[in-house]
Amino acid sequence: PNNLARILMLGMLALVGLTFGRYKSLLRPIFITWPFILIIGAALIQTGSRGGLIALAAGTMTLVLRRGTMMMKALNCAGLLALLGIFFFVALQSDVMRTRFEETLEEGDLARRELIYPTAWQMFQDKPLLGWGAINSTYELGIRLGHPEEETKNPHNLILFGLVSTGIVGSLPLFIGIGFAAVSAWKTRHGPHGILPLAMFVAVLVANMSGLWLFNKLH
Repeated sequence: PNNLARILMLGMLALVGLTFGRYKSLLRPIFITWPFILIIGAALIQTGSRGGLIALAAGTMTLVLRRGTMMMKALNCAGLLALLGIFFFVALQSDVMRTRFEETLEEGDLARRELIYPTAWQMFQDKPLLGWGAINSTYELGIRLGHPEEETKNPHNLILFGLVSTGIVGSLPLFIGIGFAAVSAWKTRHGPHGILPLAMFVAVLVANMSGLWLFNKLH
């Protein structure tokens, strides 16, 4: 469900970005995109993925940075906030999504991430320089978590995965590469696709904070 939600999230973000994120909309008339946005949004909500919805919100808010007059930026901001408001309102009408958000806010339930993150951080502290290895680290984390149905477990976070699997030495190239991608996305905001590359970069990065998407083609 989480992986499907991230794919749907990027598809919707691409659709919104090509319509509203460019200096000149690629899809015209604009109203033809709304049915597709709503259909993808409904499917996204049905996955019950909190991370996918938050990543969509982060990417959508980045679209506010598109170039234009102050009036145009204000209208874009209002429109995107309204769009996000609609999706979050509809999400809260879904029993699955509402229950999962309530569990997070009231009980601190993060689908065991509240256990995974501190355990993975302790593993990094045990071997900070070179890490445990990309495969061995998942077995070690699985053993430490002690879940009977899961022999292996990844840290569900891109930064933690880099640090645990390859330590500081292996993580530096990864983090530098992400930095180069961020700079490139920022520079292309005046290009033909406008702010969309930056919005998609932000969305993928946020998605990687609650789940490891490093080995997915869309990443």
